[in-house]
Amino acid sequence: MALTTWSQAWRDVARTFWAESQPGDHFSTSTGPEMADRVAQVIRDTDDRLAHPDQFTIIDIGCGDGALLDLVRARCDHLGRRSRWIGVDVRPMGGEGIQSVIGECPMDLPGTPTIGVVMAHEWLDEIPCDVVERDTHGVDRVVLVDEHGEESWGPAITDDGACRELGIDAVVARAWIERWWPLHEPGDRAEVG
Repeated sequence: MALTTWSQAWRDVARTFWAESQPGDHFSTSTGPEMADRVAQVIRDTDDRLAHPDQFTIIDIGCGDGALLDLVRARCDHLGRRSRWIGVDVRPMGGEGIQSVIGECPMDLPGTPTIGVVMAHEWLDEIPCDVVERDTHGVDRVVLVDEHGEESWGPAITDDGACRELGIDAVVARAWIERWWPLHEPGDRAEVG
């Protein structure tokens, strides 16, 4: 069976499962009235701090089917025509009055820079990243995965050449792990990036 990095496996799934399925068909999220109330309050507070600009943009990165955006929008009548609503995900989303932007990781959004709020409530579970685990000998290794989700250790993160063959810049990954998610004990894992 072919082994790949977790980031590549995620990208492959983004083109199939995530791009063709609706989140609510497979799992539940924390999207609901309480979350929508809290986000709407953040938007009201931000609008007040910005002294009610002529245009106020709300962007939801990793919006799925746009359920949270719909709930929040219904609670933000105070924005009126000043509001612009944008949902970003790997597939188009519905929702009247919400602009759909298709992208894995948005680098450029239409009409940016903007004034408003960017939320990414459900995005972190959709960011492709590589996984590194400290093995039983204290070596930090890239975790590889097969098509069934079975994991195995790949090259050491110190093996620049082997990591490069997998599409990983080992120098950058090592620096990231050292700064943000140091591994100490065998079995410790970091989601790099």
